[in-house]
Formats: sequence, structure tokens, C-alpha cells
Amino acid sequence: MTSMRADPAEFQKLDLRCHAFLRDVPLHDVWTIPLDDGGPTRTINDVRAILFADRRSPTNLAVQGLFALRWTIGRALGWDDERHDPPGASYMLRLAEADHSRSQVPPGARDRPFRVLYVFGDEALSELRNATVQRF
Repeated sequence: MTSMRADPAEFQKLDLRCHAFLRDVPLHDVWTIPLDDGGPTRTINDVRAILFADRRSPTNLAVQGLFALRWTIGRALGWDDERHDPPGASYMLRLAEADHSRSQVPPGARDRPFRVLYVFGDEALSELRNATVQRF
């Protein structure tokens, strides 16, 4: 999977639910994932299939080492324990009933370390929360 940094201003011009949902959350980073044979028939499930199917380790040894170090320290110090990700602190509480009913994946379902907030046909939002980061 090849991804590229994107212009945050261009991302914010898109008509997406996440902009209103995360209106008080600073935007730090935006990435794109090119899809072969992309076009109007592609859905967010195509993107999710690529994201969650690519379980290879990064090829860059420095990146591998940093991730291995982070997860090792996190285990030792309890940074990733469930106590740092209580359901009551989740942005899931912000979901409108329409978000719940429209989501193709049940809100709150786990996708590896992420908690699904919603998956629509053209947009998905998940969160990761631990002692060191909250990420969407």
C-alpha cells in the first residue's frame, strides 16, 4: 500500500460528516491512499479492505524499531490498557441516531486497536485512545 500526504485545506473542502463531528479537534495530518481502477464505483469498504489487509511490517528498519519500542514500552507501562480507553470517554457518545442507523459497521466495534465510530458508503471514522494519544 502506498500512501501520500495530502493538503489539509483540500480535505476540509470535502463534504464529509467528520468535519462537523470533529469540529473541536485540531487537524494534524491528512493522507491519501490511491486505489487502482478507482472511480465512482469505489466505496469506503475498498479502502478499509486495503488498510486492514496490509498487515506487513514497515520495510524501513528505523520505523520497525520505533514501533517495536513503542509497543514494548506501552505493554510494560500499561499505556494501552483498557483503563485509558473507557467507553464513556469515546466520541461514540457524539453520534446522532442517524449516524448509528446509517453505519454499515456497528458503532463501537473493534478494528484492531481502533473503535469504529461509523462506516458510511463513502466515509469512515474510527478512534484510537490510549495513555499517549487520541487519534481519529
